[in-house]
Amino acid sequence: MTAAVLSTIPTRWIVIILVSGITLLAVSAAADECTSCRNPFPMTAGFIGSPSTGGAPLTVQFLDTSTQSPETWTWNFGDGTTSREQNPVHIYQTPGTYRVTLTASKGKVQDQVVRDEYIHVTGTVRSASVTKTPNRVPTLVVKATPVTGTSGSDGALNAEFNVKPASGTAPLSVAFTDRSSGSITTRVFDFGDGTNSTAKDPVHVYSMPGKYTVTLFISGPGGASVKQLINGITVREGAAVTVKTPAISKTPTLTRTPVPQKTALPVKGTKVPYTFFNPRALFGR
Repeated sequence: MTAAVLSTIPTRWIVIILVSGITLLAVSAAADECTSCRNPFPMTAGFIGSPSTGGAPLTVQFLDTSTQSPETWTWNFGDGTTSREQNPVHIYQTPGTYRVTLTASKGKVQDQVVRDEYIHVTGTVRSASVTKTPNRVPTLVVKATPVTGTSGSDGALNAEFNVKPASGTAPLSVAFTDRSSGSITTRVFDFGDGTNSTAKDPVHVYSMPGKYTVTLFISGPGGASVKQLINGITVREGAAVTVKTPAISKTPTLTRTPVPQKTALPVKGTKVPYTFFNPRALFGR
């Protein structure tokens, strides 16, 4: 008897057995699917929240950035509440620091991302559009409000943007231009320094040196799309300003020159004393 293995597949195997010229075909009964073969690109759960810092009550727009188009989402906001929406809005009523968890699933494939100390809610009620917290960069308080986007032929979303300039010295003013396509209802720029904006073409000033990753998230009826520019902005330390002090010239040394005394002339009519001498006494004759 001769056995020959024709092929080996992760889900099943096929063997041909030759017995006295008779060919028998044996196929394995294993029917388990190979997840790695069916899905060569694993799902990666991800999200961003805006704003991540502010005074209570703090309204946060969470945006799903997971790959492989999940079908279900399970959010845990860290304050005892959950949601199954793709892009939920949650209000934190109590000051504190919260851990946010997202579990994204598609069929039998799922992934989970946990972000500790992601949301920081202070005890000060927001009274302005900008709030400050100790040891954190001022965060622009924004809400993801509906905006008008560009409709594609099929409504599919594709996040894209340009930056100018991408590098320079601090403080660096950068203009962002949204080039996204599709039917857009939500747009959020995350500048990577703790600030964000829902403007279509925002201008942002980076005041501190460093490298910053910029993220644009858009969503609409056709789904969501994310464009991330990793370390796309480079801010160098500004050149030191040197103030030149004008040289102070030395005061020249003055040499005092004595002024000759004027001889007073006799006043007319005044007798001038004089002495007569005898020439004979001088010359001895």
